[in-house]
Amino acid sequence: MTATTVVMTVLLAPFLGLICGAVFKLPKVLRFFGSIVLIEIFLIFFLPFAEGAIWYPLYGLSFMPFGFDWYPLILTLAMLLLILRLIWVPYTKEKRRRIVSIATASIVLLSIILIGTYFYHESFVSISEDIYPFYYMPFGDVYGVQPEDPPIGTQVKNLDEPSTLAFQDNPPRLVGKEALYPLYSSFARATYPVGHYRPDTEESPVACDTRPILNSGYADVAFVASLDLDYQNYLGSNGYELNKTPICREAFVFIVNSKNNITSLSLSDIRGIYTGQITNWKELGGKNEKIDAYQRSEIKYTQPKFQSIIGETPLIEAKKMFDISWVGDPYLRTADYANHQNAIGYSYRFFTEFFLSSKEQQDIRLLSIDGVAPTTESIASGEYPLSDFIYAVTIANMDPVDDEHRARLANSQRLIDWILSDQGQELVEKTGYVKLNQ
Repeated sequence: MTATTVVMTVLLAPFLGLICGAVFKLPKVLRFFGSIVLIEIFLIFFLPFAEGAIWYPLYGLSFMPFGFDWYPLILTLAMLLLILRLIWVPYTKEKRRRIVSIATASIVLLSIILIGTYFYHESFVSISEDIYPFYYMPFGDVYGVQPEDPPIGTQVKNLDEPSTLAFQDNPPRLVGKEALYPLYSSFARATYPVGHYRPDTEESPVACDTRPILNSGYADVAFVASLDLDYQNYLGSNGYELNKTPICREAFVFIVNSKNNITSLSLSDIRGIYTGQITNWKELGGKNEKIDAYQRSEIKYTQPKFQSIIGETPLIEAKKMFDISWVGDPYLRTADYANHQNAIGYSYRFFTEFFLSSKEQQDIRLLSIDGVAPTTESIASGEYPLSDFIYAVTIANMDPVDDEHRARLANSQRLIDWILSDQGQELVEKTGYVKLNQ
């Protein structure tokens, strides 16, 4: 029995028991337990067709006022009181009619309110940091994710003219986090032989991985952000000398609704908001509205940088929302940024450029930090205080394991040199990053 079945049984069985008991005059005990059997039959036939849709009310519950944690307790107490009041009393014809009407109307009204809340929340611009690498493979996935799936095209950016670098054999093996995959996948599309380069296999020349694996010969070039210390700390502690070549610039940005009259915050203001010292926009010269501060999950790409900005002071509790796991069951997770008028969130500039349409970009504002706006010029020059480099990392003192490895290492430097050329920087800009020379 899945969590879906359990929760649906607990929520719907008492209401169904009330209706069935009132209509069919079932014995008191059967009014409840008989309804469980009926709801199980309902779930067996209905769930395969509506696994996601039946959770819309729970999604909506995530966004109701006063925080989510109180609602299970409130709903449980309300249901118990309803059961005690209505199941264990004698029924008259008029009372049966009233019970059926009240129970049915309550279910419908509650569902409408919660579903409406969910879709209202979804109507706002949301900035997700979830990248599905199969959609950004250099030449698409000709086999699909599974053998029976249709082919998947690629959304990586391409050059306007043929590349000046083209590997015929022994292209370097590239690796990096998923957030950077669209960038280095575009480099491979421009310079690698056409092939089926899956991001999830060790044999692939263009893979996604967060492990420090350069020293194994499994990968030759790692693409990392300034604070991706996984590679640096591990490899440095093992006696490897790293070559870190800056290939482009990126910026950590804070986001508000475009109707918010706040245009600039200091780093001190940011820390005050996310540690609970500043709770109203009025304290910062804005409207008298509560600050709705969104965060990211600890496993997200942006979180290490955010933690470095805030420091050691404990953060306020992150907003939560329901989501559906890959097996179809709900779970509670950190909510994605939603562009309410009193909201504030954060991300890397890439995600606002790469994932949002022009209309959605107009609905958000990237805040100036310490009086400096995150423009391409201020990011490229380093004037914007939260700008970072993206690096191509190789091992300087790597001993080749065979001739093929030796050829890949030589080609690694050729690729890095090409990335720094006009063509490589063109792909940097098209993908949503800031090229080195503006």
